[in-house]
Amino acid sequence: MSQKLITIVRHGETDANKQYLLHGWSDHELLNEKGREQVALLGKRLSTEPIDYIACSTLKRAVQTAQAVADAHAVAQGLSEPLPLHKFPELREICFGEWEGTSWHPATPEGERFSKLFQEWEKGCTVSRAPGGESPAEVISRAVPVLQSICSDPNIHHPVVVVHGRMLRIVLASILHIPIAEIRPGNTAVNVLSWNGEAFSPVLLNCTAHCTPTSQPLSHPLEKGS
Repeated sequence: MSQKLITIVRHGETDANKQYLLHGWSDHELLNEKGREQVALLGKRLSTEPIDYIACSTLKRAVQTAQAVADAHAVAQGLSEPLPLHKFPELREICFGEWEGTSWHPATPEGERFSKLFQEWEKGCTVSRAPGGESPAEVISRAVPVLQSICSDPNIHHPVVVVHGRMLRIVLASILHIPIAEIRPGNTAVNVLSWNGEAFSPVLLNCTAHCTPTSQPLSHPLEKGS
């Protein structure tokens, strides 16, 4: 099987992101003004790519980001309508259970407990979880098969997948064998992976070059990083 590239991006900013709150499965927020600006720039960046499949989680912030990519791509490619969005609940953010809606900022009491949990994840403990929430192992078991299925489909050649920050960190750390602390995808960060039929390898990680004023649309995701 020839190498296939998959582009995985994080959704645009929401007020909860700005306020250091744990989103999890909460689905009451859309992108804020900065987030809408970010996804417009993301859409411009990816608009010239030969995208033929767009997937996302079922949460609104990911759907809104994916739709912006689809709309920009349709305009740039002269399509009569945008590519459809394929929505997967398996691609949702990690569930934080009783902690959802609370702060993860280290300077707060709530943030201190999250910091302790994240330190356990950094040490490789993938079964630790917030009360009533998911563990990284559960996120990996639901999300990775979806990515593998997309990449293994012979009818899909240039997929784009829109997901969530901590879910993305957990998944990339697992499939690329990189310490989770080294993966810090900002809002709308572009990550490009190569799939050889059995495993993923990194091509571009945590790239937000499109969010700078001098950025231009890329003809290929490998041409520019950040």
